Amino acid sequence: MKQKIRSFIKSHRRDCLLGLAVLFLLLGSAAALYFQRQVGDKSQVVVSFQGTEILRTDLDKDQKYIIEDGTARETDFHTVLASLGEEAYPSNHNVNLLTIKDGTVYMSESNCPGLVCVSMEPLTSDAYDIPIVCLPHGLLVTIETS
Repeated sequence: MKQKIRSFIKSHRRDCLLGLAVLFLLLGSAAALYFQRQVGDKSQVVVSFQGTEILRTDLDKDQKYIIEDGTARETDFHTVLASLGEEAYPSNHNVNLLTIKDGTVYMSESNCPGLVCVSMEPLTSDAYDIPIVCLPHGLLVTIETS
């Protein structure tokens, strides 16, 4: 049995070496892709107002934003619509509170009618196919990965 294996390897030496080389190339490529994905994945939250990008920030950094009449500014996590007073009245301004926490992004509050954007599922780097949309305020929240 050993003799047959040895004679087969001798007669097909080039084929065996070529097969081993291809196997090592495939394993090396798979390992490189795996490690690049682990290190290189950066997800960013992108907020657009009527088609114009107004905010781009990292998904892995906990933060909260007030989006008022198409402009975004960072705020603290204690901010709620009630604490904004007359500024949050729908007759005065269009206001949304966007929260990025623990790798998720969601619309925590809004003064739009219907509050559909607040009831939408949070986006994550794994589940970002359906964006968060606030049609009355013209906002679109998406995640871009690199």
